[in-house]
Amino acid sequence: METEAKPFKERRKGPDIWARMVGWLSLAGWLTFIAVLVMVQYARPEMNTGLVRYHGIEVREEWLPRLSDMIFISLWFCCGLSLFSMMFNRKRMRRKTDTNLFNLILLGLLSVVGVLLMFPVVTSVS
Repeated sequence: METEAKPFKERRKGPDIWARMVGWLSLAGWLTFIAVLVMVQYARPEMNTGLVRYHGIEVREEWLPRLSDMIFISLWFCCGLSLFSMMFNRKRMRRKTDTNLFNLILLGLLSVVGVLLMFPVVTSVS
């Protein structure tokens, strides 16, 4: 005698408030990371090319201290935000069809690399 398995009933109606919150936190983290990239463009030392030396134009050879501190803090914020979102998402995943959010892992890795690269800059400027 064969026993029939009960058909799987999908009770989810769509993403709930918590799943949406993880998505919004991910978006906030990426927007912060893009803002960090823009701040790096303005905070880093200016390029001293041959044309600049030929015309005798003065260039800034050190990082701007205020912006480099903001970059460092923002990168830590991105790292914490991605870690919190990954832990929250991991706690909520219960089905095989639920997926890890790859963009949060990538944001966390990029933030950690950015913190490691900015650490010597922040300690030397301060």
